[in-house]
Amino acid sequence: MAKTRLRQSIFGILLTVFLLVVLPIYLAGFLVYDWGIRQVKSEISRSIEAKNRSVIEAMDSSFRATRNHLSSLLNNRDVRLLAVSGGGMPEIERVFLIRQIQDHLRLFLVSNPNVASITLHVPEIGRSIAVLGGVTVLSEQRYRSLDQAATAAEGQVCLADSQIALYLAYPQQVLARSRPSTYMLEITFAREVMARSLAIMADDSDLALFSQASGILLAATDPDEQPARFFRANHLALPEAKRPVHDSGQTAFGGETYLVTIDCQAATDLMLVGYTPLGRIYQPLQRYQPLFWVFTAAVVLLAVLFFVLLFRLLHQPLRQFAAAFRHVEQGRFDLQLTHQHRDEFHDLYTGFNAMVAKLHLLVDQVYRQTIYAQQAELKQLQSQISPHFLYNSFFVLQNMADNGETEELSTYASLMGRYFQYITRNDKPDASLAEEAAHARIYATLQARRFRNRLTLRFDPLPDELAACPVPRLVLQPILENAFEHGLKNKVEDGQLSVCFARQDNVLKITVADNGDGLEPEAIAELDGLLKQKTESCAVTGLVNVHRRLQLRFGPEYGLDVAATPGGGLTVTICLPCPQESR
Repeated sequence: MAKTRLRQSIFGILLTVFLLVVLPIYLAGFLVYDWGIRQVKSEISRSIEAKNRSVIEAMDSSFRATRNHLSSLLNNRDVRLLAVSGGGMPEIERVFLIRQIQDHLRLFLVSNPNVASITLHVPEIGRSIAVLGGVTVLSEQRYRSLDQAATAAEGQVCLADSQIALYLAYPQQVLARSRPSTYMLEITFAREVMARSLAIMADDSDLALFSQASGILLAATDPDEQPARFFRANHLALPEAKRPVHDSGQTAFGGETYLVTIDCQAATDLMLVGYTPLGRIYQPLQRYQPLFWVFTAAVVLLAVLFFVLLFRLLHQPLRQFAAAFRHVEQGRFDLQLTHQHRDEFHDLYTGFNAMVAKLHLLVDQVYRQTIYAQQAELKQLQSQISPHFLYNSFFVLQNMADNGETEELSTYASLMGRYFQYITRNDKPDASLAEEAAHARIYATLQARRFRNRLTLRFDPLPDELAACPVPRLVLQPILENAFEHGLKNKVEDGQLSVCFARQDNVLKITVADNGDGLEPEAIAELDGLLKQKTESCAVTGLVNVHRRLQLRFGPEYGLDVAATPGGGLTVTICLPCPQESR
């Protein structure tokens, strides 16, 4: 119910409109922020991919230059001359030729920083010529082992004594033959130098350079080789047909997610694995997240502020206004609405206060006029009661005096005195039920004198808890008078008249029943219709008199009810309010 009232109230409607305006703005801001973050992340990823691709291309160019230079050394005229004719040369010419070859090797070593050493093995003269180690003896067994290593490597890099080496034999076609080569070049790479070169180009990424065919790790910026080998294994696990030359994606390792790029160069047999933790990549973006939360907090604060202002400036005055109307609706005019701000509600409250004051004045005037009219009518109705009984009482007194009934005359006169004393006392409109019942008993006793032996009168004892219940004065006498005059008047014998008292909830019920003759069901129905009639056309006497008095005083739910007495006669029930606190 409360939710329904909120949805139907002006406050609920305005709050809904505000949310319909603010939420799309916040949602648009969130979408722009999310789109911007995704765009920046995409650009960073593409930048890393492009940078790693440039690294593999730089390494590929370096290796291509190294191979080309090695090929020129392998086909150098001095090298071939020494390898073919060096054994028959004079010593001085051979030494001179060796010096020239060392100069060529030194020039190659200086121009290729990734190469740690280069050695020319010439079995013709049984020597190994190096730049750093000079000229050493080359045994036939040593050369045969080198030739076997070169044959197994098939012209690719390999591991030799924990070093990365490359063997190039002449002629190169000798790999397909069974006889040893004529001479060969042995090159070892400087892994530390290559790792430093990768680190310079890597920036925040970790790079690992592999030989694609052999899987040898040539260089790495991360001392821990496990991530690089794991990412390389994942790439090689793909079918060869679906294995791209340039690949990128996100892969989890060790509880952390990495951006992984893999670039391959088939010509130089190189594979570059680049991997960067996403947290490291997107860390610069974290500084924008507080701005978004500030924006969110501002929207929430604005919504709360609007809600509070709307509640204080609109909802509370409206609720106070509605409560004031309910207060007035209940007939209470003792309130004045006040408003602190000089706005529309101030004007409404001022007009409401003026309206309530005027309405109070009008209601008070109407109420007083009604009360005065009721009091005048009650006095008029009460004045109609006395003459009905007065005539007969004097006739009874005369009869008793004529018959010499002195004692009965005295008692009867005393009862009449008490009777007239009660009905002429107009200082209070109400009496206790005990007083009203005592007066009714006196009246019934006086009336019973007329009937002598034709009537039995029965008054039930009044319960003690009902004795103090206030009732209108002279409410019971007209009922008894009606029973005597219209029910029992023509009764020759065995007349019955009973009065009993009872309470049901907060309603006092006084029942007067007689067994009079001549009252048919149609007459009882007609009498009931007269009691329920709202117009003033009926004669204001007897039962109608009492009924009108009670309804004027207590409301339409009280008054008289009539019904037929079993065996004949009329039963009249008087209904009066008797609240708990009055007993």
